[in-house]
Amino acid sequence: MNISSQNVNGFIVKVQHRENIGTPWVVQAYKKILFWKRRISSDWFLDGDQARLFAKQLSGELERGSELIRNRKPGWTLRRPAH
Repeated sequence: MNISSQNVNGFIVKVQHRENIGTPWVVQAYKKILFWKRRISSDWFLDGDQARLFAKQLSGELERGSELIRNRKPGWTLRRPAH
């Protein structure tokens, strides 16, 4: 499994991908609470570049404040790569 993570203002943004053919890329955001973390967002992608770009954008938005993640109404999404 290929995992990269970034800590931003009390949040963790992770990009995960299993190294099998046809498996999606998953970008998850967690809120750190003492010793635990609570998942607040999960987005699924079919393309690694698109997933990394979204994770970078999400990290930048969380640096500015967590209001956007509440307004975005995150959930499970599947996004096709741009052709």
